[in-house]
Amino acid sequence: MKRHLRTLSINSLTEALDIKTMLNLANLMMTGYDSDYIYNRTGFPRNMPMPPREVARQIVDDINSLDLYLDFVTVLIRMQEEGLKGRHYRIPYLRELLNDILEQGYIYESSKKMFIEDPDVRRTPNWGVLKLNDEYTLSFLRVDIVGNSDLVRKYPSDLIRSTYADFKNIVTRISQKRNARIWNWEGDGGLAAFYFGVNIHQSAVICGMEILHELFLYNRLYNRLDEALNIRLAVHSGPCNFFVNPNDLDRNETVITIKDLEQNNTDAGSMSISRTVFVMLDPLIARQFTTIRRNEKSVCYNYRIRWRDE
Repeated sequence: MKRHLRTLSINSLTEALDIKTMLNLANLMMTGYDSDYIYNRTGFPRNMPMPPREVARQIVDDINSLDLYLDFVTVLIRMQEEGLKGRHYRIPYLRELLNDILEQGYIYESSKKMFIEDPDVRRTPNWGVLKLNDEYTLSFLRVDIVGNSDLVRKYPSDLIRSTYADFKNIVTRISQKRNARIWNWEGDGGLAAFYFGVNIHQSAVICGMEILHELFLYNRLYNRLDEALNIRLAVHSGPCNFFVNPNDLDRNETVITIKDLEQNNTDAGSMSISRTVFVMLDPLIARQFTTIRRNEKSVCYNYRIRWRDE
């Protein structure tokens, strides 16, 4: 944390909050942060009241050491906009702290009430904020080229590489429009993750529909193969840890489910979605799907491009 930001943060706490409220704020980010903890951290004599500025200084330094600066400013925004324990606060210097974060390439994501990286500045797999091995609820879109092995044997390698690169560009471009991240790509397909937005389930579904539509045009206008490039897509939502190594995803139950949904319950040229996703869709979009029974206990829902008379 820059020196002037440290000073502004200390001043914000000291001028706006009493010691009890400072500790309540700190405890939102650092569990167990109470008066006993602050005395132990500072070494201040327990028989003497601690100056508010000393408390604020220690809180800010602990926030900085734990890399919780974004969380800290987020909490200050919430305290000013929504209040804390029934009371609203005016936080001095909040605009200056917020401007610094925006200058660092972050934007405030209102649906999750947190800062994330500005996609116009950079795009990393964790949106700049997801923490390694922590669990999050995400929506996933899985895409896969049908008959990959046959295509690789049938066509020259340079033609396959360029065609598959075109396909990846389609998926990446359409996914990024909805602030998704490609978490895994294996040449003939991959997995896109959605975490931010008002309705991540619907964002993943619309993304899949758009990919099908664009590939339809690609096959008729730009495809250099002697046949259409066929794909399968699937969308499912659920808990998943954030991993740096994409291979770790294979152990996650949500990812296992979407893989089965795509491979075993989806025809070429279509997209299947789980019931978890279906119930979150706007009725106008949901009506575009047909119900398919997966087994005796569950169903999924399928979308494909259909002509008017079908």
